[in-house]
Amino acid sequence: MIEGLPWLQRDDLDPMARAFAHTAWRANVERIGPQRAATLAALCALLVVQRSGGHGAIHPDDWSSVREHPDLDGVVLPDVAAWEHALAASPWVGDGSQATPLVRRTDGSLALYRDDRAEIELARRLRALASDVDDTLPTPDRVEAFGRLFTLREPTGPALAAATALRSRLTVVTGGPGTGKTTTVIRVLALLLSADPSLRVAVAAPTGKAAARLSESFADQRAGLPVSDRVRAALDLSVVTVHRLLRARPHDGSFGHDARRPVPHDVVVVDEASMLDLGLARALVDALPPRARLILLGDPDQLASVDAGAVLADLVAARTTRGDLRSPGFAAFARPFFESEIETAADVDVFADATVELRVNHRFDAQPAIAQLAEALRAGEPDHVLEVLDTGAFDEVRRVEPGETADTLDPVLDDWLQHVPGQDDGDDLERLRRVESGVRLLAALRRGPWGVQGLNARVERRLRRRAERAWDTTETWYPGRPVMIRRNVAALGVSNGDLGVCAPDREHDGEPSLLLRDSTGSVRRLAVARLPEHETAWAMTVHKSQGSEADHVLLVLPRDRHPLLTRSLLYTGVTRARRSVTVVGSIDAIRAAVRAREQRRTALRDRLR
Repeated sequence: MIEGLPWLQRDDLDPMARAFAHTAWRANVERIGPQRAATLAALCALLVVQRSGGHGAIHPDDWSSVREHPDLDGVVLPDVAAWEHALAASPWVGDGSQATPLVRRTDGSLALYRDDRAEIELARRLRALASDVDDTLPTPDRVEAFGRLFTLREPTGPALAAATALRSRLTVVTGGPGTGKTTTVIRVLALLLSADPSLRVAVAAPTGKAAARLSESFADQRAGLPVSDRVRAALDLSVVTVHRLLRARPHDGSFGHDARRPVPHDVVVVDEASMLDLGLARALVDALPPRARLILLGDPDQLASVDAGAVLADLVAARTTRGDLRSPGFAAFARPFFESEIETAADVDVFADATVELRVNHRFDAQPAIAQLAEALRAGEPDHVLEVLDTGAFDEVRRVEPGETADTLDPVLDDWLQHVPGQDDGDDLERLRRVESGVRLLAALRRGPWGVQGLNARVERRLRRRAERAWDTTETWYPGRPVMIRRNVAALGVSNGDLGVCAPDREHDGEPSLLLRDSTGSVRRLAVARLPEHETAWAMTVHKSQGSEADHVLLVLPRDRHPLLTRSLLYTGVTRARRSVTVVGSIDAIRAAVRAREQRRTALRDRLR
């Protein structure tokens, strides 16, 4: 045990944090002395723990929030003087100009060398993409095709996104759920393909769930586009995960496609870009061919990636201006497309020119309360959030006060389970649809009675007690059990986050199998013996729900305040709902969540600027 750091022996400490701390101690103790080596070991452990929470670096300014982290309870953090002495003395710490395990940045923060280098390279590549523009005036044929696909020829929204994609190698389309990001991008692709039907297009999403939803949306919209049969055929695209696009190698974390072996595509679209972490975003831009376009779609107000980084949020925040202001160069190029003038400003930078915000919400026309709730969360207005939740004027939105124990969840779970068909009701495909997009039970935490594990067990108990049609959930593989895949396995065609439902295979003597949908939207069966790591999915974390939608959402918050309970988590959970959402949470917890805007320690925004 490292003297003075007994917390390193805690059973609940991240094993990677413990291993990194011990390595730092052994490598430094003889060079800088036991006291400074112990401080450095503590910082290394802290860096790993904070990195697992999405931060790309640590800084003494963050100590107050670090103390609230449940995994760091009781940890004695070094004071600023000890921090300075340990970092100045250790050969492990450099300025980033050479490879050392740790980098001391100019803002005083401490980062892993690989993360620091990834930020530098990602910022460089993104700026190069955004700066690479073609200001050649559009031909009459292109203007005519633009008018067919974007009948509202105003320099806002989808039409502005199309002009951006024609001019720049980088296009960033942002907007909340229901603002038409998918509709916009399929028309943008149709416009690009109308000019050159031989363009090689790839469409990807960070998770299999998001890829399947995007594939279904593309299939629904393709038939109605005012384009030639050749262009419509070119839009018959298979949506894959980003890992599959890059040919990820799970055994060593590398990719088959990189700067030396780029992806064979001229246009790459990535949906749900808020879920891109720093490492995956860098791998993606590294693998682009020299002239390829990159189109990113996402909602920067949603939860950021599980791993380190907040790439989309940093990219959007790096702009010098907001709204639809454009540079004079952009306005001169795009003027033929529009029926009114484009507002310009001299200080518009390349990222403002490349970013388009979609503001009109189409999904919640029939559910205005969900739209109001989402907007109040985006604006960070706790009183307005609680007013919408508690007014009683809306059937589709409500709040339930949590009791002293999780047993008080039973009535609200029973209400939610009314949307779940009985074990003998409906066919397998209907049960799969319900699992995929009918109902969703979300939690902020994984562990504990208010978390995913406790809720899954509680739901199964409630199902067994349903008087009118009791479920038999005593067997592991009972019919109707929702299951989430936890690991990518390319050979099986399954990805982390894929959802399926247990159904007997009647062609094989009723043996249990998992019915799930692949990235093309086709339904298939897998024998349960072939499944990789998986778990019951009556409940899932809000993080895991990203990229999906459901008719009826029940969101369970921790009974007390928790550092993971943030505005972006609450916003993400609420906006998974299409028809109704119930939030189980106290007034204090919701107020604290709305005020707690997630701020990840990252230098990418400044480096983009």
